[in-house]
Amino acid sequence: MVKLSGVHVEQVDFSHADLSHFRWFESTIHDCVLDGANCTDWRLWASTVSDSLMTRSSFRGAAMGNSQGGRSSRWVSCVFDRTDLRGALFSHTSVVESSFLNAKLRGAFFERVAMSRVTFVGPMVRVTWDGRRLIDDPREGHLEHVDFSEATFTDTEMYGNRMTDCVLPPGVVEIPSGPAFLREARRAIEGEDTVASELLRSFFDQSLPMPGSESSSLVHNRNDYLDYGGEELADRMDELIALLRPPSDES
Repeated sequence: MVKLSGVHVEQVDFSHADLSHFRWFESTIHDCVLDGANCTDWRLWASTVSDSLMTRSSFRGAAMGNSQGGRSSRWVSCVFDRTDLRGALFSHTSVVESSFLNAKLRGAFFERVAMSRVTFVGPMVRVTWDGRRLIDDPREGHLEHVDFSEATFTDTEMYGNRMTDCVLPPGVVEIPSGPAFLREARRAIEGEDTVASELLRSFFDQSLPMPGSESSSLVHNRNDYLDYGGEELADRMDELIALLRPPSDES
C-alpha cells in the first residue's frame, strides 16, 4: 500500500504501470496518462484528477472519491474509455466533462454523485445510482447533461437523483418527482387483485420508506419489468406512468 498526501502529479506517463492499492489524500493528478495501468483498489480523499487518460486501465474495486474535511473528490475532463470499473464506488464525487465509452461497469455504485456533461456508451449491468440524502448529509445526487443514449441498462437502478437534461436509452424513462409518483401509484393499485399489482405493491412498499427528496427522479426500464414479471407487469407499470407522470416541460 502506498499513501500519498498533499502531492501534485502532472504530465506523467503511467502507462501499464502497477499503481494498485494507492491511497491519495488531498492530492491532484493533472494531465497524466494511465493507459493500461493497474489502479485496482485505489482510494481517494478530497483529491482531484483532471485532463487525464484512464483508457484500458483497471480501477476494479476502487473507491473513486471520498470527502474529507467537507471537500469532495473530483474527476474533470477524464477519459474512462474501456476502463475496468467493475465494483468501483463513486461516493460524494463530482465527474465533469468526461467519457465512459465501453467501460466495464458491472456492479459499479454511484452514491450522491454530481455529474455534468458526461457520456456513457455500452453495457451497464447491475449499476446503482443512489442519490438519496442521508440524515446527517444533505448532499444528493445530481445528473446534468448526462448522455446515456447509447448505453444499455440491465438491472441498473437510478433513484434519488435530481436529473437535468439527461438523455436515457430507448425504453428507459425518467419519472420526475419520484416520491410523489410512488405514493400516487401505490394508491392507484390499492385493491387490485392481480399478480402484477401484487408485485408492484411490494416494489412500492419497499421504495417508499426512503424515496429521496421530492424533486428527485426515478428511472424506469421496461425490459427489467419484462424479465421480472412479464408483459402484464411491464404493461401495468407503463399504464401507471402514462397516468401519473408529470407532463413534460418540453413544448
